[in-house]
Amino acid sequence: MKTSIYNIRTIVIILFLALFIFVSCQSSKPVINQVFNEREANNINRIIDFYDVYILSYYKDSIPIDKAYKQFISYATPIAENEGDLSLFIPPDSLLIPFINSLDKEAMSEICALSDSVKFYGIDTVLKVPYNFSFRYRSKFVQEYLKKLSSRNKILNDYYDSFIKAGDISPVTYYFLMFEYDIINFNDRDERFAFIAAFFFRNPISEFQRDLMENRHKCIIKID
Repeated sequence: MKTSIYNIRTIVIILFLALFIFVSCQSSKPVINQVFNEREANNINRIIDFYDVYILSYYKDSIPIDKAYKQFISYATPIAENEGDLSLFIPPDSLLIPFINSLDKEAMSEICALSDSVKFYGIDTVLKVPYNFSFRYRSKFVQEYLKKLSSRNKILNDYYDSFIKAGDISPVTYYFLMFEYDIINFNDRDERFAFIAAFFFRNPISEFQRDLMENRHKCIIKID
């Protein structure tokens, strides 16, 4: 009888330890790998690596990734503020479009909807753009990924909260990302991707397109 009880206790302890190890392993995994499947995570990691290369291209010498991001933001933010657009935060189309075309489009569905060609309609202007992103509210990115990150700091909390309340990234969140970025841990790929996504999945309007829109009253323009 004692042997039987001993064996049951041993089995319970082993099961408990196995469960503890499993939970510990899960919690130590990056949030990207906890939330997204392998195919989706591979796509995300490609985006992170692509954006990292863009940021590091501003520096001749090799510097830590956290420092590179923070120096870049401190450089780009005043320019964006003066010019009224965020184009500097997005790699140029010559790099961006081929990269977007190389991504696994189906694996993007748990972040956003991607259209290859969308026309923006002004009063008398039709503009054709090579891509268009639209965040999916009921995606893993919002409902699981951002939710898990939201407890880390006020920026990520506001990031998640703005999606829940408004279905998109709020101007206040962009302010935090551009002016209070010091609290973001850019060494952490999870937090880094949250920052990247805010800019990578925007739909920039080029200088040429902006000029067309501003001068649309002067002529009717159509780009097919």
